[in-house]
Amino acid sequence: MALVGLRSVSVGYGGEPVLEGIDLQIEPGERIALVGRNGSGKSTLLHVAGTVDTPTSGPVTFDGQDPFALPEPDLARLRNEPGGFVFQDPHRLA
Repeated sequence: MALVGLRSVSVGYGGEPVLEGIDLQIEPGERIALVGRNGSGKSTLLHVAGTVDTPTSGPVTFDGQDPFALPEPDLARLRNEPGGFVFQDPHRLA
């Protein structure tokens, strides 16, 4: 079972597509690198995979479960304990 899974995930802002039909599986212990030009959607993909942003469409799973179906305290624990997220710029999660 993949640690993080995205299947046909799309994200749009203000009606403009940023990501379309993204499939990604990250297995436990696997390391990946995202490379691309500015504006190609790397940060958006990381925000969705890290459960910081919700996709417009398509399921995201984290360790086999839908993280967006969890109550906020459980989602915060999921973001913090099995993994972590380091922002490019300082952010504060509400």
